[in-house]
Amino acid sequence: MSGLSNHALLMSLNISQWTARKRDKQETAALAARHGTVESAASVNKSLLPMAHSLDRIHKMSGAIRTEFYRTTLPWGEGQGILKADAYLTIAPRFADLKNEWYDTVEHFLRDYPILQQDARVFLNTMYKNEDYPDVEQLRAKFSIDIGFSTLPDPNDCRKIASLTGFADEMAEQIAKQYSSREQSAMQEAWQRLYDTVSKTHERLSDPKNVFRNSLIDNARDLCSVLPSLNISNDANLETLRRDLEQSLCKYQPDHLRDDEVLREEVSDKMADIMAKMGAFYNA
Repeated sequence: MSGLSNHALLMSLNISQWTARKRDKQETAALAARHGTVESAASVNKSLLPMAHSLDRIHKMSGAIRTEFYRTTLPWGEGQGILKADAYLTIAPRFADLKNEWYDTVEHFLRDYPILQQDARVFLNTMYKNEDYPDVEQLRAKFSIDIGFSTLPDPNDCRKIASLTGFADEMAEQIAKQYSSREQSAMQEAWQRLYDTVSKTHERLSDPKNVFRNSLIDNARDLCSVLPSLNISNDANLETLRRDLEQSLCKYQPDHLRDDEVLREEVSDKMADIMAKMGAFYNA
């Protein structure tokens, strides 16, 4: 193991939110009876706030925050990602801003809630049930977002606990093996992201007839910017190939590659070279 406890951080993300959806038992029973089947065969789920655009914004923002979490970390455990500790000063403020914006969006929805509930009476008609709707304070409690950072325990720390003297070495070895396995899996993800980006770029550029979007280059630039903070093993080969990608592709504008067939072919060939080098270090 490469001493993760000394240079890596764990990041956790947990989001709770009200879906405003509920199974309608009465309509479910009626549906089953109409088709002569059991209630477990089908279900009627109703949207309690059919026109709640402010609630939709919360859900979309939650998805965007999760996407950003997955982008800036490598998988470690359930609800946890890992990244290099030196990225904290960049990552933490960004997520603090996202968290504050998310709660502002929740408060906007809560201000709309009484009107949205009245609208639901009209849209749901006989399916409307007042007991389906919590009051504002109960509803506020259903929304929470927790973003946390923590260090990894050092496997050697357990040796310092006198009460575990008889098991300390065994415990330290077990933790070290677990870390090693998770580190390997996380780094496989980092390599896979690089491979996917390079191979897709090569595939789109190799044929002059292929149309490609600006996002092809933008995504490569984004990966090159975030990959150093994901290289938790300080893998020199990964960093070398990241730089190769950055220098051979990211400096060009998409239109340059569209308009200059010679340049496009050169960049495509460089992507093929990177893929060939990658084969020596990583089995994609």
